[in-house]
Amino acid sequence: MTRMPSGGGALLVACLLVAGCASSPPPHYYALTSTAAPAAAPSDAAPAVVIGSVTLPAEVDSPLILVEVGGNERRPLNQHRWSGPLERNLGEVLAADLASALGGAHASYRPGNAALVPDYRVAVDVGRFESRPGSSATLDAEWTVRRVSDGVLKRGHTLANEAPAGESVAALVAAHSRAVGTLARDIAATIEGLSH
Repeated sequence: MTRMPSGGGALLVACLLVAGCASSPPPHYYALTSTAAPAAAPSDAAPAVVIGSVTLPAEVDSPLILVEVGGNERRPLNQHRWSGPLERNLGEVLAADLASALGGAHASYRPGNAALVPDYRVAVDVGRFESRPGSSATLDAEWTVRRVSDGVLKRGHTLANEAPAGESVAALVAAHSRAVGTLARDIAATIEGLSH
């Protein structure tokens, strides 16, 4: 017959069980990064661009990275998380990529500096931000560029599919970063068209 530990022994077993449960692997944190060459220092002649809004589907705008696992199933990865709000991260990376694509423009995402008077305002509505490990990173977005001086508005659409360079979540996030670069180049081309 097996005897149950009593007194101090029971307390020790309980502590070991709690410690065992608490030793799950620590989470990994990821962020989108600019894949563009560093932008030249902005000149007085360079346009000023403000990205006023970026919207994302609610299911992906969460701390956990959401992946497609086949069919119609999506799964959050509990140990793989965004290092901050994805909407803000995407907006900041888009601004850095736009600055580079426009040859050193003043570009920012929701600037706190009220003194910055933009030449162009950009709004981005991401309809799909899909992650398939080892397969594809998809960014499907509608966007607008408004020239502030006269209110002329141009609409555009970007569908970017990038293949991750491996099965890892880091490779998937890097592929999404490249997709944001494609979005930036499409928006930059529209801004350049409005500048002439």
